[in-house]
Amino acid sequence: MTSLLTVKEGAAPEDFGLPPRPICTAQEVATAFRCSATKVRRAINDGDLPAFRLGRELRIKTVDAAAWLKASS
Repeated sequence: MTSLLTVKEGAAPEDFGLPPRPICTAQEVATAFRCSATKVRRAINDGDLPAFRLGRELRIKTVDAAAWLKASS
C-alpha cells in the first residue's frame, strides 16, 4: 500500500488520522490512509487486515489498522 503518511515508531492510532475510538469502519480507515474503501475491504478479505462484523458492517480495531499501515509501508 502506498501512503502519503510517514510511519513513526511507537505512534498511536490517532497519529495516523484514525478516530480516537477502539474500533472504526472500513470507510474511516480508507479516509485516514488516503485509499479506497475497496482496498481496505480487499486487505480484510486477503487476511492482511483483521476485522469483524458488527451487524452488517465491518469493523476494524484502530490498533490493527495502524499495524496494517506500518506493515505495508
